Amino acid sequence: MAIEPFELYKRRLPDLVLLDLNMPRQNGWATFEKISEFNPLTPIIVITGRPDQSGLPAVARVGALIEKPFDVPLLIEVVQQLIEEPIPKRIHRLSHGYPSRNLYRLRRRTPIVASHERDQKVFRTEWRR
Repeated sequence: MAIEPFELYKRRLPDLVLLDLNMPRQNGWATFEKISEFNPLTPIIVITGRPDQSGLPAVARVGALIEKPFDVPLLIEVVQQLIEEPIPKRIHRLSHGYPSRNLYRLRRRTPIVASHERDQKVFRTEWRR
């Protein structure tokens, strides 16, 4: 018997959640809402292959919205930034939200063969506020 994602979250209370919206027998956004209600300060990185998720109201409260396919080095950088994000900054981000221009929203615009160095430059210049 599989453990429901929210129950797994409550058992372990992780510092950060990577949440794929495409889960069997479960709605990813419903899981996001449960975790957010239980502890709104938990940084949640939503991973999706679905188009047009950035316009949804809940996106303003995610730590990051990452669209597939994505680069692992960029994901690691975002994880590090969210883990190190000071609580006052996190509260400000959650209370004001960043709808459609999410602070850590990542999406591939370049071919996968692009170098890591170029990806870092693209991330820093195009995706951060």
